[in-house]
Amino acid sequence: MADAKLGNLDQLVDRIVQHSKERNHFSDFRKERLGPVIDIQSESDFKRHIYDTLNAPETKGFIAKENGSKMYFYNERTNTFLVLDAEAGHGGTMFRRKNGEAYFIKQLKETSELQGKAPKVIHGGLEPLMKHFAKTTSAWAKVGRFFGKGAQFLGDLSKILGPVGIAAAGAEAYRLLDKAKESIENGLLDKDALLAYEGVLALHTAQATADPTLLGGEVAVQLAYNEWVEKYAVPEYLIKELEPSSLVEMVTGEIALRKHTLNSLPSIIEPDMPEPVQRLIHAQTQYAGLSPDDDDPLAPSFVTISPEELEAQVNAQYFALQESGEIEAVTAYLEKEALFEALPVKTADAPDMPPEAEALIAAKAVMHKLRAERFGGPEQNPAEKIDNQQRINAAKDFFNARYEELAESGGLDAVRAYTQELERQKAEHTGPDHRSVISSEQKLAETGPETKPQNIYGYGAPVV
Repeated sequence: MADAKLGNLDQLVDRIVQHSKERNHFSDFRKERLGPVIDIQSESDFKRHIYDTLNAPETKGFIAKENGSKMYFYNERTNTFLVLDAEAGHGGTMFRRKNGEAYFIKQLKETSELQGKAPKVIHGGLEPLMKHFAKTTSAWAKVGRFFGKGAQFLGDLSKILGPVGIAAAGAEAYRLLDKAKESIENGLLDKDALLAYEGVLALHTAQATADPTLLGGEVAVQLAYNEWVEKYAVPEYLIKELEPSSLVEMVTGEIALRKHTLNSLPSIIEPDMPEPVQRLIHAQTQYAGLSPDDDDPLAPSFVTISPEELEAQVNAQYFALQESGEIEAVTAYLEKEALFEALPVKTADAPDMPPEAEALIAAKAVMHKLRAERFGGPEQNPAEKIDNQQRINAAKDFFNARYEELAESGGLDAVRAYTQELERQKAEHTGPDHRSVISSEQKLAETGPETKPQNIYGYGAPVV
């Protein structure tokens, strides 16, 4: 999970307890006029109620600072308002107000004005809010922003915008409507504005069924939206968040991101791949004119289909994963693959590596050594090939386990910074075509014969 910069939660709670004691907040919870009486007499009682509030399913909260160091929570059942603030000396606070719900909404509005956008309110306490933070700060969001800015793609835009535009506009309309409903629920938007906003979104979606490259359609949607904003006095921090995207920009960004995702996938399914990754690879795998190698027990089977059928099944599978949210598993897998690729092949080539990277590089070295034995050494018999693959799988499992440990502890940041520095150094020592010059012998030792199907880990087909 991403580090929300809260630090040690127990220490943070201890600071809150001391601060709240100094501010005489303990007595708030024994006052019947402020809500159900909670018998808080001691520091341990107060601390227990903090944790009860953070773990209660009816507690709602939001991120008050973009780095995750400050969070607001409110539990309506107990009328408890709680703040975690790791960067403040007091660590936060917990107390009651006569109208706690109104006070929570007031904090939400003030935070929205400061950030220029309304933070999402998450129900279920601390853990769901932390997961939301991890999700919104993932590499997926960074990749999405990058590929949404003028990225090039293949194909005729006028042909592709139609079907993809309908799907993209529909998906965005659903997301925007959900955001509008949430804003109304949180008291940030007039409830009477919803019906008119649905009309704006209907116009936006309808444009995708016509020619979305025509300027007139874009202008009509924008004018309708501007009128809606003025009529219902939409707060400035919500205007950009609720504004429908330019359909052409939205779809070109979506196509570029989809193309990048599909092109980044390896060509062979591996045993440890998440099931959504396997489904995408299966959908796009095509070996025209090839047949299985009957002498290789590890060889995959091949199916030949037309390019049109291939494109249709790949796109259908991608959109299905996107709709279900499973595309995030694909993104996480590709991020891990990219990190693996960026690491040196052996520790001897990494004199300045951080300690977090040592085990990852060692696992990669084992995999490359085993692969070189299979493809660069004497021909192996079927039993030797299976044994070789099983040992590769074991090394790979070790790499995956260590990667997950580093992801949980935050240690991946040091590894990513290290690989970025390696890429920078590599760029300084490459020729005009930006490719390093290596001997054919070195290339064979590191990657094996080019005629074998590979994935980014450098091994062949899985055990069947």
